[in-house]
Amino acid sequence: MKLIGALVALCSFAVLVMLIQAPLGLLEKLGAIVLLLIISGMALARTLPAKGEWGLVMLETKKGLKGIDRIARWNPSFWRSFADFGLVTGFGLFAMRVQRIRPRLLVASFIVLIVASFVVSKFTLIQLGWVGIAIGAIGGIAGLGIATVAVHAATILAAPTTTVPGVMPVLPGITIPFFSGLAALAILASTHEICHGILCRVEKIPLKSAGALLFGVIPIGAFIEPNEKLLKKQPAQLQNRVFVAGPTINFALAALFLVAVAALVVLPPTLPALNERVVISDVPSNSSFRGLIQPNTTLLAVNGEPMHNVGDLSAYVTKLRAGDRVALTTDKGPATAVLRTDRQLGVVIRLEPQLGDLGWGSRIVVGLASGGLIDKAKLSYMDQADWPAALYLFGVSFGLLSFVLNLAIGMINMFPIFGLDGYRIVELKIGRKVRPLAWALIALLVINALPWFVG
Repeated sequence: MKLIGALVALCSFAVLVMLIQAPLGLLEKLGAIVLLLIISGMALARTLPAKGEWGLVMLETKKGLKGIDRIARWNPSFWRSFADFGLVTGFGLFAMRVQRIRPRLLVASFIVLIVASFVVSKFTLIQLGWVGIAIGAIGGIAGLGIATVAVHAATILAAPTTTVPGVMPVLPGITIPFFSGLAALAILASTHEICHGILCRVEKIPLKSAGALLFGVIPIGAFIEPNEKLLKKQPAQLQNRVFVAGPTINFALAALFLVAVAALVVLPPTLPALNERVVISDVPSNSSFRGLIQPNTTLLAVNGEPMHNVGDLSAYVTKLRAGDRVALTTDKGPATAVLRTDRQLGVVIRLEPQLGDLGWGSRIVVGLASGGLIDKAKLSYMDQADWPAALYLFGVSFGLLSFVLNLAIGMINMFPIFGLDGYRIVELKIGRKVRPLAWALIALLVINALPWFVG
């Protein structure tokens, strides 16, 4: 049966690759891929010793639990302080109402929170400036995220056909690079759950099992199964530490990846020059270029200005305003339209490096660096490129992607929405009163997704 399961996985993966490359719009491609993953997940659940339902597959194991025990025994006081630090950075002043925190740790956490709020406000869709820093200090990173979602929802309601979406699905191979995206998600999910497990063992809560969660053949997460009955009997302070541990490690990883990417970018490598390819991966229904440009089109120039990379495009787009007539030059021909929104072209962009044909061995690195498929016919060529260049580019793109994903998913996990860590923390403090807030946040997220569907 395991052999049959392996064959099912290989065949499903091959079909997935074909769908990723297919010239379909985002929604059409998403529907086809979801259907494939549901079917393949149900098949895997029948052929492997695994639990599964509607395409979701749980691969359980007890391996690794002893390792989590050893990490928890290493320094329990450190892990408790780590979790308390996460509560402050995640919830700001609200953390003082749900947890008793040592004064020195509280002061240090607030200093980090203010710096983090400044950084986060620079990477959110709505630039809140000093207001964002103030919101972060009061409500933490979760509060800053909620404020951003609320402000953008109001903008969408005012102009639903001219505003870009405030949320985007995380789809390896479609909205993020395939291989580097899978690697980043695997690290994010595994460290998140492992940290939950560490705090469980620090507080003497037994762990039943651990494992991976698949959607079809795509790993989408990991899980740690504690003794929930015993956990619910513990004091609120102890439970808070267990719940907040996962988002906290995501914030810590986001900071580490940001520093690593900054170091790679600031320190000039002695590598051959690399060109890059700016690809339009999708055109939302509310875009002026809808129907004029097809997905998977390479953007060459904007109003005659060459676009070698996303940096060129970002710098140029900041000069554009609603009502400007913009001419795009692509590999499939020109397209001209009048912009509906300031500083937004209205297309979803993906960056792909252009690397030379380096032979069979190095083409594996090329495939990883591009986040795409290892297919000679699909590679773009240039005269100079080598292994170090490909690895350097992969490191930068992987690091930046890991920073964004850890920050975004850690932030959303702090939201008091059903099933998320933030909900369980807030529920311990205010009980059933958290439910209206959860439904309100779900409504805001739905509004943020409206531009994908409203033309």
